[in-house]
Amino acid sequence: MSGPGKIARAYFTEGDKMLGIVMEYLHNQAKVSGATVLRGYAGFGKSGVMHSMNIPQEAVNLPIIVEFIDEASKVDAVIQHFKEMFSPGHIISWPVQMD
Repeated sequence: MSGPGKIARAYFTEGDKMLGIVMEYLHNQAKVSGATVLRGYAGFGKSGVMHSMNIPQEAVNLPIIVEFIDEASKVDAVIQHFKEMFSPGHIISWPVQMD
């Protein structure tokens, strides 16, 4: 795919146990052009709880970012579906030019 598009990032923690559901949806139902999962080394969100590999009990609840890209209308539809399906920590998006 080339031309204008949109990229989005959805933020979770491993403890949310949503990664499999999210990736299955992006791949099989939404059929977005691409998706990547990034595992964070440390982070915090609206709860204010610090998640870090330096704290052994928190090492299983590290931040996860799911980034996906496609046409703007498809990305917007996925974001809306995610908001209805569960409560991700944050979702951000921005327009991109795909070459």
